[in-house]
Amino acid sequence: MRYSLIQIFFVGSFLWGSAAQAQFLDFSRPARATALGGNLAAMPEGASALASNPAGLSLQDCEQVSARYEGLFSGLGGDDLSTGNLTFLLPVASFGAFGASWDHLGSIELQQDRMRVAWGKAFPAGGFLNSAAVGFSLSYLTQRYSLSTPLSGVSLAGLSSGAFGFGGGVLLSLPLHLTLGFSADDVNSPNLGLVGTDLVPMILRWGLAARLLDRDSIRLQATAAQSFSDNRLDTQGGVECSLPRYGVHFRLGADTDQGSVGFGYENQDLFLDYAYSFSIFGASPIGGVGLPGSHLLEMGFRWGGVSGAYGEALRSAREAESASRWEKALRAYQDCLALEPSDATALQGRRNALLQWNRVRAGDFYQAGLAAEQRGDLSGARDQFEMAMNLAPDNGLYPAALKRVEEPPPAAGEAKAGGDEMEIAGAISRASQLISKGDSKAAAKVLSETLRKHPHQAALEMILGDLAPPPQKEGAGPSAGAAQSAQLLSTESDLYLSKGRPDLAKKNLEEALKAQPKNLQIRQKLIRLEVSTQAVSPQKARLAQDLYEKGLKKYLDGDLDGAIAAWEAALKADPNQTKAQNNLVRAKLEKEAKP
Repeated sequence: MRYSLIQIFFVGSFLWGSAAQAQFLDFSRPARATALGGNLAAMPEGASALASNPAGLSLQDCEQVSARYEGLFSGLGGDDLSTGNLTFLLPVASFGAFGASWDHLGSIELQQDRMRVAWGKAFPAGGFLNSAAVGFSLSYLTQRYSLSTPLSGVSLAGLSSGAFGFGGGVLLSLPLHLTLGFSADDVNSPNLGLVGTDLVPMILRWGLAARLLDRDSIRLQATAAQSFSDNRLDTQGGVECSLPRYGVHFRLGADTDQGSVGFGYENQDLFLDYAYSFSIFGASPIGGVGLPGSHLLEMGFRWGGVSGAYGEALRSAREAESASRWEKALRAYQDCLALEPSDATALQGRRNALLQWNRVRAGDFYQAGLAAEQRGDLSGARDQFEMAMNLAPDNGLYPAALKRVEEPPPAAGEAKAGGDEMEIAGAISRASQLISKGDSKAAAKVLSETLRKHPHQAALEMILGDLAPPPQKEGAGPSAGAAQSAQLLSTESDLYLSKGRPDLAKKNLEEALKAQPKNLQIRQKLIRLEVSTQAVSPQKARLAQDLYEKGLKKYLDGDLDGAIAAWEAALKADPNQTKAQNNLVRAKLEKEAKP
């Protein structure tokens, strides 16, 4: 018969395989995996976790049962080849998730089975990793032969064998919406020999998946992977386009020998997947005989603790995590906890999402601190670096930056390269003394030299603009000098006040008022400043500090509304609480930026 070589292939390779390697097939892959090239080491969701990487069980959030059937090489004569599978998945709160499956390959002369149990769990990670998961599996493999005629040296009673195999995997979530997966199956090379030793080769898999597009209306992800077994390296890859609103998925993939297409449909309880695989080349590896395509149909049901509003929130959190959208994931986990306050999965997920979101926010504060440091605003830089350190205390970059801007100012004549606000304030003070002596020209020279070293300083530019050019009228020198000195001191007080130093601002205004006792504008500024500082009693100052720290805890815990309320209350108690002022602005901007 034309296709009798199929029997020859199975019987010969399985019964008399070399003492090195048995030909136990990597069969019965899920429909989604088949349509995407076959190897989903980096995208192991649902039943694909048992087939490609047990660490993917960590993504399972509900009970699931599924069955699939594949007609191999449809239309092929001389044998009836097919595969089937039953899979059951069970999440167990903080213990991760468990899975069990039964795979079967059937033909006229050969039956193969793999019964597998597996476990997977996710763990929070640090550094460049968003999260990490591990998994382990245990399999029992069997094969049985049916011979139409006896073979020399082979007992008809000994045509079956069985052995245990072990496997494991790792799944890593990376920035930029990337996922990296590694797995190994049959690492102990189980012996399935009927006559002598016949080892099943270990199979290694690795892959990279990328979320290329993630919107509510459409999602696009791709994977590239490789597998290595019996000294053979195969490459696989595929692309999946999903329409979440309709529960529809379209898939395309290929491996070294064949291409595949498929589609899927799912709603809250039911999912259905189909894949069609076909030979890419004109001939198959089996004796040069071309083989027809294979059809695979899979259907399953989901139920359990993640249905309804809680299930929708948990799925939203998992999707946001996979896309590294940590603030969205945090809000989704908070929605879960509002429905199930003691749910271990949501509690752990919220902790990890908050950790990652705080790292992102710390990076924003750090960049703002660098910008403040560059323009000489060391007080502002300290506030920004301190917030970055509070949000991500494990990052050594932030304490180093804070220490840098907290160093004491240099002695006279030893100004730091790049400039700082103390040098600018010192220049303004020297200019004020020169103006009080009537030497505006020398004052302008001091300010101009400082401005060349520290360009774009608004305070210096404004004071230089206010200086009247010489010469002065006879007899007007002291009076004009006093007016200019008072104006300069008033401007300097504004600078100190903007830096959160009302004490220095008040001192400057008092000096300005001595130079010009009848200057109404200066007197009004001093009265306003005295009223604001007098209104802050020690009790209110302590209350403001307590409220600031309360708001900080709320902010670090991801509660923007609570932080805003606490900082607003702190400012009512003490309007000079500059940290509360700065952080309140940041928190309100973050709240407005929420989608």
